[in-house]
Amino acid sequence: MKKIDFIYHSINDAREIIKMMDLKANFLIFFIVLIIAGLLKFSSTNCNILKIITIFVGFGIILFLFWYVFGPRLNPEEEINNSLKNEYKKLFFPVNINDYKYYSELFKNTDENILSDILLFERLKLQIIVEQKIKYFNIAVYKLFPIYILLVSVCILCTD
Repeated sequence: MKKIDFIYHSINDAREIIKMMDLKANFLIFFIVLIIAGLLKFSSTNCNILKIITIFVGFGIILFLFWYVFGPRLNPEEEINNSLKNEYKKLFFPVNINDYKYYSELFKNTDENILSDILLFERLKLQIIVEQKIKYFNIAVYKLFPIYILLVSVCILCTD
C-alpha cells in the first residue's frame, strides 16, 4: 500500500467518524423531541412553569447540538502549523478557483511528496473537527442530557 493510499483511507475513516457523530446527535435530538412531545401531552396545574422550563432546556440542548456538533465553529487551518503554500491547500478542496487551466497546471506541477503533504494537511483538519464534535457531543450526553432527564422526572412526578 502506498503512503498516499494510506492517508486517503485515513481521510475516509475520519469522514465516516464525522458522519457517525452527526447520526448520534440526530438520535439524541429525536429522543429529546419525543420527550418534549410527551411533556406537552401532560396536563398539570401544579408544575406548568417547571414543564415550560423543561421544554426550553430540551430546545436549548437541541440548539447546543446544532451549534457545536453539526456545525463546529472553528477553522482547523488556524490550529495546524504547516509550511504548505496556500495554492497547494486548494488542490484537495478547490475554493475560489474558476480557472481550469490554472488548476490543471497547479496539479501537473505537484509531485507525490506535495500530494502526500496536502492529504496529510486535510487529514489533520478533519481530525480537529472530529475531536471538536466528540468533545461537544460528550458534553451533551454526559452533562446536559442527564440534567434534562432529571428535570423531566421531576416534572412527571409533579403531575396530578
